[in-house]
Amino acid sequence: MHPSLAIIGQKSNKVQAYLLTENSVGSADSQLTSELSNTKFESSNGKSRLQFTRPLQWKKSGLSDSYNIEPNGEGIVIAATGQSSTFAKHTAEDISQVSWSSASNSPKGSRLRAIGLVHGAVMLLAWLILMPIGGVIARYFKD
Repeated sequence: MHPSLAIIGQKSNKVQAYLLTENSVGSADSQLTSELSNTKFESSNGKSRLQFTRPLQWKKSGLSDSYNIEPNGEGIVIAATGQSSTFAKHTAEDISQVSWSSASNSPKGSRLRAIGLVHGAVMLLAWLILMPIGGVIARYFKD
């Protein structure tokens, strides 16, 4: 998902901030990592905890204001986990809308289920309706 900011914690207690500007892994820019403080990543008993402090406004020049946090605003936070130490497909994902002023969040669920349902519906449409229509057209309307 781009343009996005990804803050990634690894089991080695390494926490890095990546600026994602394209869909390719090679576009990940970790120059923002130096602006993080109080970083900590813990994982035990199947639960993970990522802790960090980031500035409300990044110091790196040329960044869009969409990467900044408006103290009285809200933002979307996506928590994803995976088994690899490299950029790879997530095995789990949750989405929340966070109010920065009250530190409250409202879970939005995972978009993976919704995408799967839409994909299934489109595949049913394709195989049950469009394929037979294509067969009829190919059989009876060729000239």
